[in-house]
Amino acid sequence: MQNLIKVTFISILLLAFVVVCFFLVSFGYFAAWIYTYNVLTEKRPVAEITVSSIKEDSLGKYFELIYTPIEGENALASIFVSQENKQTKMLQSQLFKLYGDQFFIGGPVIKFYDSLILVNFKNIYKVGEIYGKYTDTNKEKEKPKEAFSLFNLNQGYEDWRKIQEDIQSKNLNGILYSLFVETMQLSSVGKFVTNKDQKYILYISNTGFFLDEK
Repeated sequence: MQNLIKVTFISILLLAFVVVCFFLVSFGYFAAWIYTYNVLTEKRPVAEITVSSIKEDSLGKYFELIYTPIEGENALASIFVSQENKQTKMLQSQLFKLYGDQFFIGGPVIKFYDSLILVNFKNIYKVGEIYGKYTDTNKEKEKPKEAFSLFNLNQGYEDWRKIQEDIQSKNLNGILYSLFVETMQLSSVGKFVTNKDQKYILYISNTGFFLDEK
């Protein structure tokens, strides 16, 4: 009888140990999944975009867009681009007059391997241009030259184009970049302009730029 009690007690302890181990392993996998999901779907605010309602003058329909940076590129950007071409962290608004009935904003994005993102590497981006255009392609083709609607930001794309050329040519710089960089792409997002003022936040995510209404 005493042996039976001892065996039962040991069996209960073993069962409890197995249950606890299973719970800890399951919790660990769940926590790891949550962390991975959060990191890979993280979005960072880049700028606030304010768009006026549609207006019209002698050159056609236009709108005014105010671009206000929220934050700059991370410190790793200095490895890939020159200091003077890094996006500023100053919250300095810029006003643009754009002809058309929709706007687009975007630029190059350097995407690191997911394994690096999981250890806190952040994709590097640059807001490189803002432009307006008509939905109607005929109107866009007939737009007067004076109705200038494309503006470069942060001194253009030259440094970033060189990175892509290095990666494609597989020279020494390209080989070094390839140790960290999964893809180098251009990302652009846009919205229709309406008869009401609009406000958006421009975000950078693991897949590129996107806009959310504020």
